[in-house]
Amino acid sequence: MQTTLSTAQPTPKALVRRDRDTLYVIGTGILALGAWALVKYVMMYFRYSQQITEVIGKGGEDGAAVSAVLGIIIGLALFELVLHVIVGLSARAEGQGKRKGLLYLVCAVLLAFLTFSYVCLDVFGLLAVGEIGDKIDIVIEGIIDFTSFAMLAGLIAATVRLRKSEPESKE
Repeated sequence: MQTTLSTAQPTPKALVRRDRDTLYVIGTGILALGAWALVKYVMMYFRYSQQITEVIGKGGEDGAAVSAVLGIIIGLALFELVLHVIVGLSARAEGQGKRKGLLYLVCAVLLAFLTFSYVCLDVFGLLAVGEIGDKIDIVIEGIIDFTSFAMLAGLIAATVRLRKSEPESKE
């Protein structure tokens, strides 16, 4: 008795449905990773606050400079959170069939670039740090950052596939 595997290709509608489901799930994950971004910035501030204070303190007016650095860190954290919210909510909406504009795709590419730079910084940090406790922290951050990058790459790919295949599936 011979069994054959089905080699039938999925229909265009099935591919569109799969990409929409992918966008909805990844969009939810991107929203959750926005919270991780905030936690990461808080951890970064507390981990390096003493070094920041020492370096800036050598420059003179340490109170104003430390406040400025803290303001930059808060600004970056809020910027990244806004990107996560735009990309996450837009991906979920497009996953539900509501076509979104190009802005969310541009924000996703920007966020992917930012996340890839975090992965590179994690690798460089891992090579530069000597203490095992710090290495564990960096490895954990690296895993989460790489996961975030992979999710964003999947989101971008699913969006491009969906936008290319949607006109075909309506025929």
